[in-house]
Order: sequence, then C-alpha cells, then structure tokens
Amino acid sequence: MRLVLTRIDDRLLHAQVALGWVGALSPDVVVVADDKLAENRRLLPLMRMSLPSEVELVVAGVEESAGLLRQADSDTRKCILVVRTPAEAVRILEAGVRVRAVNVGGMHFAQGKVRLLPYVYVDRQDVQALEHLSSRDVELTAQDVPGNPSYDLKKLLEDAGLGGPGFLTEEPGRSRD
Repeated sequence: MRLVLTRIDDRLLHAQVALGWVGALSPDVVVVADDKLAENRRLLPLMRMSLPSEVELVVAGVEESAGLLRQADSDTRKCILVVRTPAEAVRILEAGVRVRAVNVGGMHFAQGKVRLLPYVYVDRQDVQALEHLSSRDVELTAQDVPGNPSYDLKKLLEDAGLGGPGFLTEEPGRSRD
C-alpha cells in the first residue's frame, strides 16, 4: 500500500482523521496500528461507522500492522496509517516500513509535557523518538487538519530549546507558549 499519510494522534481515529484527512486524501485503507486497541476491539464498530463505507479499516497491533504494510508493498491502494505515539512510529519504521513523512496531529497535554502547539505537547521520550525519525530522513510536520497551517516540527523543537542536553530542565508540567 502507498502511504499517503502517516499520522501520530493520541486519539487515533476520530473526526479530524475520519472526516478531514480521509476527505482530503481519499485513501482506500486506514490502518490503525495500536497494541491496546487491537486487544480491546469494543471501539471498532464506532470507528468503522466514522469512515465512508468504501474505505477499509484495519486495526492491528504495531508489529502486525508493520507486517501488513511491508507485505502490501506492491499494493497500489492509498493508505493512511495512524499511530498513538512517536515511539510507535519508530517501531513501524524499524520494522521495515518505508515512512518518508510523519504528521503530528494530536499529542495532547499530560503531566510533564511541554507545549509546542495547542495540539502538540512533548516529553523527553517523545523528543527522542522524533529525533530518531528525523535522523532517518523522515520529514516531520505538525498539522491538525487539512487546510490549517503545517509546521516544521524539527524547527518547533529547536525553537523551543528541546532535545539534546538540558531538555526539560524547567519545572515539570509547565507549558511553554
């Protein structure tokens, strides 16, 4: 399958993805790669209802999703891949899936995270995973919905003084604006 969007979103499949990105990119398949969701399939009927009937929904663990995407390399269908965290995006990449770009669309506030945008908060683990993706020549952008501005995530991290020595030396949980 041809990845038309690889998205990090802690809410996984919701209106921004199901309506906004699916509407803008017209994928044939949406793959939600999430170990927890793959084990607890109660939400699948709601997720399925959020997508147009012609769009296939695949929900599987991260490793299984990576295997499906690798096997489907010659498949010409367009695919949106959604993962919950930057670490899961790294796992997908390390499992041999060709990821050229990652869109961060929703990493919301949690204790110890620093605000980059109203919809992007990061901690040390997030930054390390994002830096790993960047070191593998993966383009990193932040954009919540199509039509809104797209931001260079690497530049946002640099401008915020995040990454490298001294990261998060300020008070935990304090937001940067």
